[in-house]
Parts: sequence; C-alpha cells; structure tokens
Amino acid sequence: MPDRLGTPRMDSIVPTFGGYYLERLLSLVQSIHNSGPSQQSSAVGDELHWFDSGDHSSLDAKKYKGLLLVLRDITRQGWQITYPQKRIMLLRPEHTQGRRSGGDVNQTKERIRAGFQAERLAQLNLPSTVRFIQRMENPSGRKRPVTDLLEKGDQLATRLRTLALSSACSDVAQYIDPYLQLVTPTAKDTFTGQRLTDIWRYLRYSWAIPYQSTPGRNMFYLVRDAAHRSHAVMGIAALGNCVAQLSDRDRQIGWSVDAIDETFTRLLREQDGLLPRRRYEDTTANDTESAYKTHRGSPVAQYSRQLADLLESALDRELSEIDCSRLATAKECESPTGGVIARLLQKAADSEYTRREHLRAASAAGRAVERESSYSSIRVATRSPLFVRKRAKALADVLFAKIAFRDAGLCSQPAEAIRALLGSDAGRKALRIALHANKKAKVGTNMMDIIVCGAIPPYNQGRRALWVIWAGAASPCLR
Repeated sequence: MPDRLGTPRMDSIVPTFGGYYLERLLSLVQSIHNSGPSQQSSAVGDELHWFDSGDHSSLDAKKYKGLLLVLRDITRQGWQITYPQKRIMLLRPEHTQGRRSGGDVNQTKERIRAGFQAERLAQLNLPSTVRFIQRMENPSGRKRPVTDLLEKGDQLATRLRTLALSSACSDVAQYIDPYLQLVTPTAKDTFTGQRLTDIWRYLRYSWAIPYQSTPGRNMFYLVRDAAHRSHAVMGIAALGNCVAQLSDRDRQIGWSVDAIDETFTRLLREQDGLLPRRRYEDTTANDTESAYKTHRGSPVAQYSRQLADLLESALDRELSEIDCSRLATAKECESPTGGVIARLLQKAADSEYTRREHLRAASAAGRAVERESSYSSIRVATRSPLFVRKRAKALADVLFAKIAFRDAGLCSQPAEAIRALLGSDAGRKALRIALHANKKAKVGTNMMDIIVCGAIPPYNQGRRALWVIWAGAASPCLR
C-alpha cells in the first residue's frame, strides 16, 4: 500500500530457522514472488499439505510450519510475497488507496470482503455457530423460525412497484414503514418468540466481515418494517465505545492542537479581511452546538474566550479526579511551581524503580505477582508503586499545563495567550494535555461510535429500494 509519498509499504521476514526448511522456504518464495496473492496462497497451501503428510517434529520444522500458516493467512487477505534483492518481503494490500488515488471504491470493498472470506467461513463452520444457526432456523416448542422475519425479494419488489405508482405521501407507510427497535438482553420478538439478541446475532452472521463481540458499552438495534406481516428486519445497527485516538475526528471536532491552530489562524485572517467570513454550518468548534452559535461572526476574542474557558474547566475536572494524597498539597495544586512538578516527576521515577525491583524480587523467588481486583482493594492499589507512578505523572502533566496557561495569561488575555501557546513547544504541550482531558471526559461518557450499520437482504438490493428505506426513516409524513 503506497504511503503519502507514493512508496509501497512493505514488511520484511527474517526466518529464525535454517538448513533444509530454510532451503524449501527460499525455493517456494522464488517460485511464486511474481504471482498474485491467490496463486501464492494456493502454493503455500500445497506446501502445508506436503508438510502435514510427512514426519516433521524438530523445532525448525515447527517454526517453518508456523511461518507457512502465517503466509497462507495473509496472502488470503491480499498480501503479496516478494523477493527483491534476495530478501523476503511482504507487500501490503491496497485497501486504503482507492479513495485517495481516485480508484474504484467498490473494487476496494470487494478486495476487503475477499480478504475476510476465509475467516468468515471458518467461523460459520464452528460447531457452536452451526448449532446456533440450526436452533434459530428450526426452533423447538412454540417459537417460529427466524426466517419468518426475512422478507422475500419478489414480495418486496411487488410492494415497491405498487408504491412507485402511488403519488400520495400518506400511502407510503402501507408498503414500507421502518422503525427502530432497541435490543435488550431479555426482550423477545412478538412474532417468533425468539430473543432479540439472538435475532441480531443471527443476522450479523450474514455480514462479509466475521462477527466479533466488542468490549465496553454496546447498544444494538433492529430496523423493522411495520408494513410486513411479521415486521421483517430491514437492517441491523449497533453503537459501541468510541475509539480514543482518531485523528480525522479529533481534527474535525477541534480536539487537537493542529485543529486549534488552523481555526485560530483562519479567524485572524477573517478579522484582517484576508478571508471571507465562514458560515455557521462550516465552523469548527470544540464542544457543543451553543459553542458554534457563539462563533457566528467569528470574532477572535469570542473564540479565544470560549476556548480558554473550555481548557481551564477541562484541567480543573481532570485535577479533581486525581488522588493527590501524599503527592501534593491543595495549595501546591492551586498555585503550582516548577519545583512541585520536578518533585512529582522524581516521585514517578522512584515509584517505577521500586515497582521493577519488586517484580525482579518476585521473579527471583519464583512467586507470581498478586493482583487484587475487588472493590475493597482499590484504595490499597492506588498506593502501590504502579499507581503512584501513574498518579504522579498525571498530576505533573495537569500542573504543567496550569503553569503554562497562567504564565501566558489565558484567563486575562485569552487571544494573546493562545497565540503565544501555539508558538512554543511547551505551550503546544500544555494545550495537548488540556485537550486530552476534555476529550477523555466526552469520549468516555457522551459519545458512541456506529460499529455496525447495514441493510438485510433483500432490502440492501437496488438504489430505489434504499432510497425508499431512507425516505421512510427520515420523512415526518411517513410516521
């Protein structure tokens, strides 16, 4: 995959075995390095078949098989084995090149789907998955098969053709009427008696990407069609924990120093008449919709004041969540100095040294390091060298930012302070600390990512059908 400079991204392989098996590996690589990924995957599979048919019990043999298994899996996902200058290299697939280079996005998606195909089929063939699917399609007792919730393509086509002949907006809901249904752990479907969680899981197996549960907060939804006799499932969706680090998102919201620099520079140029004033819809802010409205007209002073208040409140909130006992006094936290920060950093270094010594002593004595996870042990754990290091480092960062903001005069002259902070490495570090504190609070409580979203056949076929679905979900006249 080309990087930003257009250079293909490659990774090298250095075998840790030698002799006969290294000779076979080099011979295999030389014979396939000009072939495509599918041909290479087939050749590696043939080599694995040869290996499994013989008696290979040495350590080098096991290493060789392990490497063959890795090569088979990655070539199935589009990686390519090359042999330039007698070095074994792996060329990454061009999955992310399409949008940037103007390539066909649909072809890129097909390559990604093909890369997941082997893992998906392996998952579907697991005995537990097979039993689950059979139970859903052939339930016992009074339950109805999950297939009762799947619309037939010809029947949907008939409904859509009839709808196309109707000119009245009020008639649409008679033919297609989508609504969202929240999936809860104990809720059951009215029509089949099946658990909603099982229905969602069953339909998720139809995805091209293998099904994997995600840790943390999750909210699952079914999109149902009330116009169908059994309220057929039109699609599924899920919300999950936000990714903590996402550069494009952070830049768009304003959670990065570069985003602040860009916005602040643009506002200065607008104020000087070097750029036209941007409309409210195009303005990037840091927090809420009210912050956007505050920026109408984009005066530098208003933006700087709002940003200063946001940064100061983020640091105060972060400071309130740190256990400062045995680290710094309340007065030191209120009016920090460079000496306090130096002492905290030394405390963090000493605690890390103590932690490593404890680990070495436990290892030398053959003892496992005990880790308490009960609620009663939380206070004890925060006094351990590991958590003392973390608390001291976190407190040092917050106080460093507070000193930088105080010295720059962020409260009294925010515009001049932001300009000064953006112009120095220490100032940008302070901004980064405060922005991280602000983002951490919001990502952890106020935001969720869309981790699954898509239509179920036959609702995913045809642009006209998709247009009707989205119109039904969005138009007030249809509800």
